[in-house]
Amino acid sequence: MNARAILYSLIAAIGAIIVLTNWSIMSTSVDLSLLLTTVRVPIFMLLVLAAGIVLLVDAAMEATERRRWSLERRQLLADRDQARTELSNVEASRIGALRTDLQGELATIRAGLDRLVEGQSLLLQEFPALRELDAHGNPRLPV
Repeated sequence: MNARAILYSLIAAIGAIIVLTNWSIMSTSVDLSLLLTTVRVPIFMLLVLAAGIVLLVDAAMEATERRRWSLERRQLLADRDQARTELSNVEASRIGALRTDLQGELATIRAGLDRLVEGQSLLLQEFPALRELDAHGNPRLPV
């Protein structure tokens, strides 16, 4: 139970105790003027009518609040989805830029490695003794 239900239950219990202890007064009828006519009703019925009006107004306010919360929640969810989409687009753009930069760097590294391999093969052609390796895998230098 929420706090509102507990409060209403407490008020109803206190009201019931008061009505039961004063039942002789509550059951007496009084004249109620309704502008065009006069009606004779027990005081107890007036209390029930007043409580009903209070509960009806409260229920209407609660429904209005829930509707407002629902609309605000829907708007926040839409904003969140839009932010996620924008973030996804920004991240895709950033990944594309990083991919382009990385491909450029890799091309530079490949070109450097190609030059290094070409220089090494020219060196090996010029000094065939470098092709022979010692027991540790190091080239034997000509003496």
